[in-house]
Amino acid sequence: MMSSSEANGEASASLQNIPATYARLKRQYQQNLDRITPHVVYRWVGTTVTIALFELRIVYAQGVRVSTNISEVHHSYGVPLPA
Repeated sequence: MMSSSEANGEASASLQNIPATYARLKRQYQQNLDRITPHVVYRWVGTTVTIALFELRIVYAQGVRVSTNISEVHHSYGVPLPA
């Protein structure tokens, strides 16, 4: 049978291993991420291009909406649109 001091000693030893175990698991996780996600530069370039295209689409949609609203205002007041 284990005495209470032996049980406490084992518990404190296992608590001391928590940071080492966490560091080991963190390192393994990062290694797996690095292994399954190759071509980092290409992914960043692709992400940047995608975001830029998305922003251009928003700007274009806003511009079309503004010009549409202006033409509706001119039309509703009977003001001829500028040529």
